[in-house]
Amino acid sequence: MDFTQWGDTHFYDNYHKAIVYKYKSKSEFHIEIYDSYTKVDLVVGNKIILSFKDIPLYNRSIDFSSYKREFENQSYIFENGKLKLKYIKRKTRFIKSIKPSLTLKENFITMDLETRNINGTLSVYLVSIYDGQNLTSFYLSDYKDSAEFLKIAFLSLMKRKYDGYRVYLHNFSYFDGIFLLKILCQLTEKIIPIINDNQLIEIRFYYARMILKFRDSLLLLPSSLENLEKSF
Repeated sequence: MDFTQWGDTHFYDNYHKAIVYKYKSKSEFHIEIYDSYTKVDLVVGNKIILSFKDIPLYNRSIDFSSYKREFENQSYIFENGKLKLKYIKRKTRFIKSIKPSLTLKENFITMDLETRNINGTLSVYLVSIYDGQNLTSFYLSDYKDSAEFLKIAFLSLMKRKYDGYRVYLHNFSYFDGIFLLKILCQLTEKIIPIINDNQLIEIRFYYARMILKFRDSLLLLPSSLENLEKSF
């Protein structure tokens, strides 16, 4: 929100107002400076194209990278120059009741990777998979190396009966997803990762005209597995 970086800046009215002539452009920023916020109009010719208000989150004399930018119907919150939150006011219809589902969808699998730290390097030594009826575990010690161990574990999911299933791993977005991507890339030619703000949201894994969707259960149930067990 340091408007002196936007172009050639000229202050007036005892530094309570300013005009910024945007570099290599005919547009101007007309700025009014108040104690708690800054009001900005983007002007082209004599026409105001848009207006917004910048509100510093901290001491604006030392921090220009953390602020809230408000427009007419939306606002953005920036922390250290990165967009953290976005608000949009929308006109919505009154909420209508919906009929409850007559069937419970159970086409999902839970999966867990256990790792160990050896000289600062994390490696998987156990994979457990539960499809609602059967629990299967794969141990590194039963295979010649970690590559074979992980491939066999994931090949057990590549069955027709699991087509369209969602596979949930706790903390997958932050940790397990890295291990998954490495091994899944070796099992198929088509993988679509969905990423938001450098965080894995979902991995869509295609094989033999079928699909598995890997997701993070922590995003749905934000608590540790131990606390979730107590809650249920």
